[in-house]
Amino acid sequence: MARRREQVLDAAVEVLGAEGARRLTYQAVDRAAGVPTGTTSNHFRNRAALIGGIAEHLTALERREWEALAARPSPVGPGELAATLAAFARHATGPGRSRTAARWALLLESAARPEVRAPLGRGRQAVLERSTEWVRQLGSGAPERHGRILVDHLEGVVMRQLAFPDGPFDPAEEMRALVGGLLAVPATAVAVTAAPDGRAAAPSRTAPHPASRTARAGVGLDDPAKREIAMQLVSSAENSSLDWKAQYKYIEDIGDGRGYTGGIIGFTSGTHDMLELVELYTQRKPDNVLAKYLPALRKVDGSDSHDGLDPDYPEDWRTAAQDPDFRKAQDDERDRVYFDPAVEQGKADGVGVLGQFAYYDALVMHGSGDDPASFPNIRRRALAEAKPPAQGGDEKTYLNAFLDARVWAMKQEKAHSDTSRVDTEQRVFLGNGNLDLHTPLDWKVYGESYHIG
Repeated sequence: MARRREQVLDAAVEVLGAEGARRLTYQAVDRAAGVPTGTTSNHFRNRAALIGGIAEHLTALERREWEALAARPSPVGPGELAATLAAFARHATGPGRSRTAARWALLLESAARPEVRAPLGRGRQAVLERSTEWVRQLGSGAPERHGRILVDHLEGVVMRQLAFPDGPFDPAEEMRALVGGLLAVPATAVAVTAAPDGRAAAPSRTAPHPASRTARAGVGLDDPAKREIAMQLVSSAENSSLDWKAQYKYIEDIGDGRGYTGGIIGFTSGTHDMLELVELYTQRKPDNVLAKYLPALRKVDGSDSHDGLDPDYPEDWRTAAQDPDFRKAQDDERDRVYFDPAVEQGKADGVGVLGQFAYYDALVMHGSGDDPASFPNIRRRALAEAKPPAQGGDEKTYLNAFLDARVWAMKQEKAHSDTSRVDTEQRVFLGNGNLDLHTPLDWKVYGESYHIG
């Protein structure tokens, strides 16, 4: 009975969000839920009861979402907070559009039905508390006020997009400006490339410090020439080649327990980033050759299974790689999930180009989750041993501590136990005092020698 009631309420939310309050009838909900006629009226004897049930149900759904978000690491800097808020807005106006529209419809109903306000108010309070805690951790001098401003702006941005949809929606830039203004952070410490289409990399949990206000001066890894070096360095380790642009078509199962590995950064079918890549590509180009694999990619996510992918997926991936739109999607996902967070965190910690690259390479291999070998925990291990420059520490000492932590993390997994991409690459540059990756560069990975002139 409880499961059927929830099924009815899920359908009612969809009807309310997609068709509006005037179309919210028992018959419409029964049809949307795929239940016998009269089921909705059996659970909710009148319209007021149905509206009240939807309000409580929406609040419970939102509470679970925010509890899950609260259990994840908090944004470590203003840029991560802005990216998180922007991703929430994209989700609320994209995949979660019906639920968002239903909530706004209920807010209008609450003007005439005060009893609906209570559950909606509880949901908003949970969002306010989380927003307030985030800005408090980032050093806000008025966290309650700043948290409320962020939520008010977020709601306004979402409402504007729902009412006046305007092509590709990405509020990342205005979120960065708002967060930077509230926290009085220089734009260079907040700026990250906009995260496309409703997804953001998982942030890391770290105690607040003044790093975001004291970014290291000079050229960063996001300088075009340095960026090209970074792509070549990673490609030497991931693909045994400096020609990283030839890797869009690459795909194989390398036997590391992550299913298929493919593309310029080693997206994998078992660790969610390949799924997000194909979702992005399909959002931009619905009739692409990989769209038909989305159900299978969702099913195998988190495993090494090929169910639903074999035998044609690798060949279709290579076909897709001939499409400039797919190559652009790979570039955007690489930057959103790996490159931009690494550069931002590196600048916040006050490290130069080499340090930012060390962060990027670690994110590529270990991800930004919360397991012991993830990038946030590698960084946390390093911080326990040495202070970064932004906290008054010596850059070489800190980077050695970070690379020590990185080697430890690599050795936790057999597939990554060869640590030459650290030992005979990054440590070589560090030992030479080449903190800004000035060319020429000579290094070895897995015994192979490489040179950038």
